[in-house]
Amino acid sequence: MRRIFEWVRQLPARIRFNRRFARHAGVLAVGGEALELRRYRLRGSTTYLELCWRVAWKDVTKIVGFKVDCLACDIICLELELDGSSAVGVNEEMEGWPMLLEALPTRFGLRQEEWFTKVALPAFATNMTTLWPRQPASR
Repeated sequence: MRRIFEWVRQLPARIRFNRRFARHAGVLAVGGEALELRRYRLRGSTTYLELCWRVAWKDVTKIVGFKVDCLACDIICLELELDGSSAVGVNEEMEGWPMLLEALPTRFGLRQEEWFTKVALPAFATNMTTLWPRQPASR
């Protein structure tokens, strides 16, 4: 009975949370050493940001750009490959995307005006494009 009462008491907070954050893509935090993704979570009636992943810039081995067709619009995405077997994806729907675009030239020499049209055009195509491959270390 107590569980049911607690569930009913938290229902308004859950409804508010779902209306505002259920489809929220996440928050990108661009730092000097790493890129982080945080997502909104609900604990009791408190909304907080939870760390989902953290990627050190030095661990990125490749960056791929592509587009996802969502019928009415396309979403520009970047995939950061870490070691050849794992990767993290980010997209323009995420808070912090503009800060990521500002960091790419400094970190990887990727200026948006040089790669964006390769990924964005033509419409309705995935346009998977390798934007930055780490060069093998010279011996």
